[in-house]
Amino acid sequence: MVNKTVMLSAFGVALLAGCTPKTAPGNGAPAAPAGKTFVIGYSQSTLQDPWRKAMNSELEAEEKLHSNVTVNKQDAQNVASTQINQVETLDTQGIDALMISPKESGPLTPEVSKIFKKGIPVILLDRGIDGPNYTTLVGADNTLIGKQAGEYVKSKFPNGARIVEIAGIPDATATRERAKGFRDGLGDLKKYPIVASQPADYKRGPAIDVMNTIVTGNDNIQVVYAHNDEMALGAVKVLKDRGLLKSIAVIGVDGQNEAIDAVAKGDMAATFVYPRPGAEGLKAAIAVLEGKKVEKRITLPTIQITKENAAQYQGKGF
Repeated sequence: MVNKTVMLSAFGVALLAGCTPKTAPGNGAPAAPAGKTFVIGYSQSTLQDPWRKAMNSELEAEEKLHSNVTVNKQDAQNVASTQINQVETLDTQGIDALMISPKESGPLTPEVSKIFKKGIPVILLDRGIDGPNYTTLVGADNTLIGKQAGEYVKSKFPNGARIVEIAGIPDATATRERAKGFRDGLGDLKKYPIVASQPADYKRGPAIDVMNTIVTGNDNIQVVYAHNDEMALGAVKVLKDRGLLKSIAVIGVDGQNEAIDAVAKGDMAATFVYPRPGAEGLKAAIAVLEGKKVEKRITLPTIQITKENAAQYQGKGF
């Protein structure tokens, strides 16, 4: 059994693995012969995002520690059809395990499920698919992070607040979970109305366009909740340019260095560290290939960063 407690290198905190273990294809198989080498296929949804670049860097650092493992890395460039083709190609080339961070759950579920049903271990990173056809999912609890963000808003605005939400990719599981958790944390949506919610695909440029449009039609806003720091920083730029930043609390997710600096300066109210699963995902894949059982869900914990504790985390993000 993989130890439930692992270390998150970026922040040096203990991580707790998730739920009830389940046996799955490739999970708990007989131990591999000594000296056996493994080829692991890996499809990253995009490398246009700094969080995902850092995730890949950490995966590559972990790979160097295992001389018997080769990771065939692919970049889907934020296109679901490209990622489907990559999975098909990796399967044709021959892989011992598949690691994938799906762009969207719906389009990728059939192809990923097909790999899993062939008996090839599937390690999902960060984002899930629809259904149980995978070996393990390694990542943070998006619903919990969203809930913590909602509870933070309640603590800062006990008398209520009008809220704008800048969402991620509409069909991504992270987007759905961060949105649901946030609403759960807010509780009373009449007291905390979300007056506008629009997607910006986790990118700063589209978030700037979205924020400009929303602010033009809503002049009474107290909170902006963005599903990641890139979009939160886009909102900060718009609000600063319009002279509105001091009256609006901007909240992001990820723990990006630029966002932590913005929190320290008071330009953002908070960010929630979203730990990267690159290294931990590869460790899980290797454990499965070596015949060990892993949890169906390996959850990496978050850290809430506000102005009160930002200084201790500056330079420790990505």
